[in-house]
Amino acid sequence: YLQENFINSQDWFVFVSIAADLKNTFLIFFPIWFHLCESVGIKLIWVAVIGDWLNLIFKWILFGQRPYWWVHETLFYVNSSPPTIHQFPVTCETGPGSPSGHAMGCSAVYYVMALDTQMYRNSCR
Repeated sequence: YLQENFINSQDWFVFVSIAADLKNTFLIFFPIWFHLCESVGIKLIWVAVIGDWLNLIFKWILFGQRPYWWVHETLFYVNSSPPTIHQFPVTCETGPGSPSGHAMGCSAVYYVMALDTQMYRNSCR
């Protein structure tokens, strides 16, 4: 759906996927937040580690295949042609794709950052 209807937004989606990578938590967000507020920095690390660990456990249990690998091998499209799926360097991962580690990890980390930013703003008033 996204590749058919939002083809002009592919650069934006690739950027979001790169920005949502958990390595940014360790390399960018943690040092900044640790400098601003030590407890928030430590909380970010714990949320990232536990979130990534839970994602790994869920991938073992659910083992959702990536569409790039199975779309041309499945018997689902016997009576019709399979969809054309464009691959990008960021999307060429071979492990299970569901649940999304980018979605799980960044949502937890961004929730902590948003919550603590809001608490910081309220305490400054």
